[in-house]
Amino acid sequence: MEPKLPARIDRTTFERLLQRAAELQAAASDIGEGVSEEELLALGKEVGIPEQHLRLVREAMWAVVNEAGGTASIAKLPAAIGAQVAGKTGTTQVRRVTREQRERGFNVNNMPREWRPHALFVAYAPHDNPLFAVSVVVEHGTSGGAAAAPLARDVLVEAFNRLRPGSGPPRVAQSARP
Repeated sequence: MEPKLPARIDRTTFERLLQRAAELQAAASDIGEGVSEEELLALGKEVGIPEQHLRLVREAMWAVVNEAGGTASIAKLPAAIGAQVAGKTGTTQVRRVTREQRERGFNVNNMPREWRPHALFVAYAPHDNPLFAVSVVVEHGTSGGAAAAPLARDVLVEAFNRLRPGSGPPRVAQSARP
């Protein structure tokens, strides 16, 4: 028997969920820690998402980056960071490709650049206690794992490096703030 998924969320519930997520993020930022798994599960429970579904999604996102054959293994963080990434790759077609074209050995690299699919990657880290979330879209990048995931990894590496004490002088964006 298929598990029952939550019905469409009404606007009041959605706004309450967004407010609660913002509160959790603000609290996590204030103390320099991520959002705990218990807090994530409680948030899911508020909107009717069963705990086993949330765990399944988180485990699958971890596997995309960390298991052999994952589509975004390039997004793994260097061991020195001491954290694991969880993420999901994706592509969005810009132009329709027919079954006939695929059967004849269609190759996206033979298409004009402006017709190639967009590349997508969303991720968070650390997997077990999220501090950061990132979403990358590369227009006409063809593959989320090849084009978007490495950019997300670089953003996460920089974010973790900025958390370290004595990470160096302020960068341009930091020094420009009032």
